[in-house]
Amino acid sequence: MSAHFTYKESPSGSDLEQGDILFLHGDLCQIIQTHYPVQAFKDGCCLLVLTQTCDLVRRKGPCKTPIVTLAIAKPLEEIIVEKIHEGQHFEIKHNSFLCNDKYRQKISDFITKLFNNNEPDYFYLHEDQKLGIKKSYVAILRKSFIFEIVGTDFYEKLLEARSATLADVFKAKLGWLSGHLFSRVGTLDWTNHFSEDEFKVIVDTVLDKYIDWYPTAKESIVEKLVEEEKFESNDGLLAAIDEYEILKPKDIAIKRLAEILREYERSVSADISKRLLKKIENDPILSAILSRSKYLSAQKKG
Repeated sequence: MSAHFTYKESPSGSDLEQGDILFLHGDLCQIIQTHYPVQAFKDGCCLLVLTQTCDLVRRKGPCKTPIVTLAIAKPLEEIIVEKIHEGQHFEIKHNSFLCNDKYRQKISDFITKLFNNNEPDYFYLHEDQKLGIKKSYVAILRKSFIFEIVGTDFYEKLLEARSATLADVFKAKLGWLSGHLFSRVGTLDWTNHFSEDEFKVIVDTVLDKYIDWYPTAKESIVEKLVEEEKFESNDGLLAAIDEYEILKPKDIAIKRLAEILREYERSVSADISKRLLKKIENDPILSAILSRSKYLSAQKKG
């Protein structure tokens, strides 16, 4: 099985390169934590090398640069959660992956741009089990830091932490994104490797893998349930949401008319109310008018 098209089959050479993907373990994690204390570095965290390859080559001695610039990479699901929180007007504490389906297209567009590395400040690293990339990551280019390597064995430790490296054309794209070079570097989009339909399936799979969608009509119900804070996971909350059914405009209108008629139950008999509601329910003109309405609501089932 060959590596994902964004990577070289295996890192080549005995020097660090721009686009190297590193996973921190053991004392290296602690060393970087000491030099960059504002960020918590956990064992196994992912970094992407931003320094140009020409500055990292060792020619009969140490490399040209005394520092290496590294970008912190977060798991893809964390970036998706941040995007979800941008759209929803109420906070979901424990239920981070719950999202109104009216934002699906917006998040789909974001993931499409992210995969093709056309989203500013980000660089997408697709999972590749063969190369030791256990899950997909997103390097946050604005969240980069410098790590001093001169006069230490840190260069070798970084080299030992290398798991994979980007293919040359993607190194060039990374260089442009991180340094804003003279012109835009073009790379092959995913649709050069997959058909439009196949790529849409890939994006939809990501959307449904990480996000629990709920219909817009149930938004007020979800907000109320979230405020009650009874649920510590999405499973319980989704079960509670499922107890409500969506009412179509016609059903809402009939229900409201029934409520109005009940207010006049002394002057309008139950039999007349029932016949009137049935007549309204079967009226083709009213049905046609209400079918054009986008107003939806939800109520408890049963």
